[in-house]
Amino acid sequence: MNNIKYMKVPFCGSLLMLTMSTAAQTATTEIGNKNNQQDTIVVHTKSQNNFLPGGNSLVPAYLDGHIAYGGCLGMLGEQNAMDVPFNVIGYTAKMVKDQQAKTVAEVVNNDTGVQNVQGYGNFTETYRIRGFKLDGDDMMLGGLPGILPRQMVDTAMIERVEIFKGANALVNGAASSGVGGVINLEPKRAEDIPITHLGLDYTSMSQVGGILDVGRRFGENNQFGARINLVHRVRETAVKNDKRRTTLVSLALDYHGDRVSSSLDLDYQKKTFHGGTMGVDIGGVDFIPLVPNNTHNYSQKWSYSNIENQFGLARAEYDLTNNWVLYAGAGGQHGQEIGAYKLTQDHK
Repeated sequence: MNNIKYMKVPFCGSLLMLTMSTAAQTATTEIGNKNNQQDTIVVHTKSQNNFLPGGNSLVPAYLDGHIAYGGCLGMLGEQNAMDVPFNVIGYTAKMVKDQQAKTVAEVVNNDTGVQNVQGYGNFTETYRIRGFKLDGDDMMLGGLPGILPRQMVDTAMIERVEIFKGANALVNGAASSGVGGVINLEPKRAEDIPITHLGLDYTSMSQVGGILDVGRRFGENNQFGARINLVHRVRETAVKNDKRRTTLVSLALDYHGDRVSSSLDLDYQKKTFHGGTMGVDIGGVDFIPLVPNNTHNYSQKWSYSNIENQFGLARAEYDLTNNWVLYAGAGGQHGQEIGAYKLTQDHK
């Protein structure tokens, strides 16, 4: 706080003090300006990545490499979440590996806004986004619906699991059951650093498996890439007499030129379920039943499902200018499924 005191002084003295005060103020201002000039720091910033929204290039991950704040928005391509009025987040292959997630549902469990629910009378992984149902076979691959296998999708071929919450039909069209959102899967690509990963896993009671992940880039500027993923996993899970088998073969080819980029994904997946749990129907019960032991198999021993799928995706994009990208994609799948399903019913 400044204290101001008023004093009576002769006129001449007052004029002299005013002159001295003005001169001192001028000198102080000049010194202050010089100090301000000396203390001025000019900072030049540069983006740490070359991500350009609108194409097929994935939004870069941050922190420990588990999360990408953005994802595919249908006709808008890959977008940073901060630039669009939607909620979109991506979970990376590094998170899948660190958490040892084997199916998409195990990855989606990281998002509290999405509930993983079981399909009706079978082994399907179904989801609820903002309270609205999304069937597992309505997930998208590379931004295109209707390509992925039914019931379950293995994570070995997936680079990114992107969850979009919002007006799904606006950006992705009405080809999906998702009203409150959708899940998009982006396949793996060969990286600049060669990848060779061989792994063995043992899960639950006696389920064993092996994986192989190999990626290489070729050409003078590494413009050609190839990546292959192999998975085989078999035998009993944590639930008694629940036997499952998974076989996956995935081949991803890509080309990156100065203005042209293209990719081709060819995949094969076969899953078999024998004696697995498929839920309990308590529609006719007016009390809350006791929760069974989580290793107890309350399903019928003869229930089973054999699912075999061949699916693929081709994409290409051309940079018209620095701000305009022309891109197209097409895909399809051929599936064969046979099974016998029966829900366990709990009555009074």
